[in-house]
Amino acid sequence: MIKALKGLWPLVPRQRCVVHKTRNVLDRVPRKSKGRVKKALHKIFYAPDLKGAEKAAETLFEKFGREFPSARETLARDLADCLVYFKFPAVHWKRIRSTNVIERSFREVRQRTKVVGRFPNETAALTLIWATLEQVGVKWRGVQMDQDILGSVGSPSKEFGKKPLRVKCAKKYLEAT
Repeated sequence: MIKALKGLWPLVPRQRCVVHKTRNVLDRVPRKSKGRVKKALHKIFYAPDLKGAEKAAETLFEKFGREFPSARETLARDLADCLVYFKFPAVHWKRIRSTNVIERSFREVRQRTKVVGRFPNETAALTLIWATLEQVGVKWRGVQMDQDILGSVGSPSKEFGKKPLRVKCAKKYLEAT
């Protein structure tokens, strides 16, 4: 699916969900060490800028890389895709670094349609789904969009197509495995 998306929209940057990536990495860490590794991951994903995130990643790789090689590889493999949100305006980072809003929308649709059970026709089902998504979509209306932000939103995809995001320390540790 990822190859198909890249083939269809090669200039569109792909953002991996940092919540899911954190879970994937922590699944490869023993329970007693999860707290330490989770704090280090949060320093990466909640850094003030891309350079800070790269520095935090380098620190994590050096500190935990030998102890948890499979966790290191899991993080290094998709780290650049997890940090794409840094290319966008900072006011949007909270909403685009995670897929929780999308998943919450799907969960809400499932919950509402399950109660009905059987719809009289397709239009009735689509009406309920549309109304549910419209109601859930209100949460997205908090996204700030003034003229400056609107102008800068298009530039990351153009910039990304010319120069994809590369995280040097991740590449180095991927080659080590």
